[in-house]
Amino acid sequence: PALELVRWGKTHLLVDTTSDPGLVPASIVDTFEIQKMALLPLLAQGELLGVMMVDYAGKARDFNERLMGMLVGIANQAAMVMEIARLVQAQQEEAYVSMALLQVSEAVSRSTDLEETLATVVRITPILVGVETCALLLWDSDATAFVPYQQYGLKGEHQVAFGELRLEQSDPLVRELNNGQRLIDLQELTNSPNIVSALGRGALLALPVSTKQDLLGIMFVEYAGPGPQFTQRWTNILSGIAGQAAIAIENDRLLQEAAEQERMKQELAVAQRIQASFLPEGCPHVPGWELAAIWRSARQVSGDFYDFIPLPPRPGDQGTASGRMGLVVADVADKGVPAALLMALSRTLVRTMVIDGRPPALAISGANDLILTDTRSGLFVTLFYTILQAGSGEITFVNAGHVPPLIVRADSHRIEELRVPGIALGILENIQSEEHTAFLGPGDLLVLYTDGVTDASDAGGERFGVERLRQVLSTHRHQSAEELANTVWDAVSTFVGSAAQFDDFTLVIARRQPNN
Repeated sequence: PALELVRWGKTHLLVDTTSDPGLVPASIVDTFEIQKMALLPLLAQGELLGVMMVDYAGKARDFNERLMGMLVGIANQAAMVMEIARLVQAQQEEAYVSMALLQVSEAVSRSTDLEETLATVVRITPILVGVETCALLLWDSDATAFVPYQQYGLKGEHQVAFGELRLEQSDPLVRELNNGQRLIDLQELTNSPNIVSALGRGALLALPVSTKQDLLGIMFVEYAGPGPQFTQRWTNILSGIAGQAAIAIENDRLLQEAAEQERMKQELAVAQRIQASFLPEGCPHVPGWELAAIWRSARQVSGDFYDFIPLPPRPGDQGTASGRMGLVVADVADKGVPAALLMALSRTLVRTMVIDGRPPALAISGANDLILTDTRSGLFVTLFYTILQAGSGEITFVNAGHVPPLIVRADSHRIEELRVPGIALGILENIQSEEHTAFLGPGDLLVLYTDGVTDASDAGGERFGVERLRQVLSTHRHQSAEELANTVWDAVSTFVGSAAQFDDFTLVIARRQPNN
């Protein structure tokens, strides 16, 4: 009771065992022949570290004011020494924890192989902490469970049992760790007997190996000595080691992702080169005409394509001036790799159907049937195909759901839109394409493009649009085909500014040379 009074009051207390017999137990009074006793608190920054008890054995000497002053001073000095010792011990504990974690960190950083790294972790943990066993389970997405990965210290039947462990997300231990528990005593987790039987004979702890978002694994440690020995220092080191293991696992995952991204980047670069090889190396020479084309992919590979296809003359055509050239501009309704694959297939099938010079409607209907036969992707292709008759300026064309091309007349500001009905390729079988005819006079322009030209948007989301395209074409209609194509590209690029390119950009211009 006397100690309780000092603890609550935090001040010294004088006890006379004859007048206050209940404050000090009789066993102590009799053993030490206590008659009068002074009890002084050992205080450090307001915290009670202990109590100093002073008496004169077998004597009833009074504790006068001078004596009490000396005893209080001694008690204060003792409390200060105790506080310093405790701080030194805490610093030593902290230094040891830091040193231990530094050793683990160095061991982890020396290896880029995850299996080797975690093997080092389970070997070094018993040395630093003094446990008998250290084992790691890691999450396996294929098995949808935490499965054994590394262990140290297990032998015989325990090693076999560990190898057979499988902890699913529904396991009580996993649920506890997912709920934020940082340390679990498995002796108290009675509904996980399989783990205890596999790993432990003594005190067994489980710690999460986790990042902020994911539980990557579980670390188990066992101490088989006389009673639990997991002090605060030990638990700090163990938590730090589990954190280092999590860093190693996360780094390995990031390295694998980076390697996969680099591989994909290289494969896409190869795919881009292959895809570019499908496009014409340059614009062919057609007597009396100028041809120009610009193709820019929004990603590494594109769903747009264009083509120039030399065609055999029709019966009765004579001379080079009556030569025929097929012009194709197409756009797959998707982006990236799926669109690029369908682009390659469509380009080949369209060229196969038109190369013999058959009428555009018949050629495109045949290409549609081949696309439906050879692909089940659910994607479709919009396409504009025209046969250009070099000598007469006649164009015969079909539009399979594509944006309408434009004809810019040289003798006026008039711009005509070749808006005709048509369905995209790869949707329906046995389509009946409608064939149409127009004429280009000297100096007239035929402009074929994909929606990546008019749908190009600035940082505010405003589209370049058909009207701006018309204005550029009208203003610069007297330029050569190549100059005009570059002018359109520059106008779109200036309009878009710093905004990212949203869609593939394809532009083909055919200009009939004016009469001199």
